[in-house]
Amino acid sequence: MGFADTGLERLAQIAGFSRVESVVVAEIDDHPRLMAQLVA
Repeated sequence: MGFADTGLERLAQIAGFSRVESVVVAEIDDHPRLMAQLVA
């Protein structure tokens, strides 16, 4: 479910970021949440 690592990296590049770091998946209120650091 959700983005694969490569899909998330590609989305970050489209948004103007050079890379994605520290990807963490957490479940909050029974919903998966993705937390990552986007590097310009």
